[in-house]
Amino acid sequence: MSDLLVELRDRVLYLTLNRPDKLNAMSGEMMSGLTSELQNAAHDSKVGCVVLTGAGRGFCSGGDIGSMRARNESSGPAPTIEDRVGQPPPW
Repeated sequence: MSDLLVELRDRVLYLTLNRPDKLNAMSGEMMSGLTSELQNAAHDSKVGCVVLTGAGRGFCSGGDIGSMRARNESSGPAPTIEDRVGQPPPW
């Protein structure tokens, strides 16, 4: 099961945070997917608007603290979303 569901319907790109058991706490996979999808949408004439939503009863509870702690202990803090979006696509 993917942490981010992506659907393009009638020029609307729906991005659904998909970790309802964690109140959609932001995971690394989710952050990478959002960054990639938003960069692609910015240059895709088939996308007229983007709707960001969350599965289950909560939109997003913030970052996944357990995952952040484990990552920071092993490799240091991750780049911010501003840093990620400001970088050119890897291709």
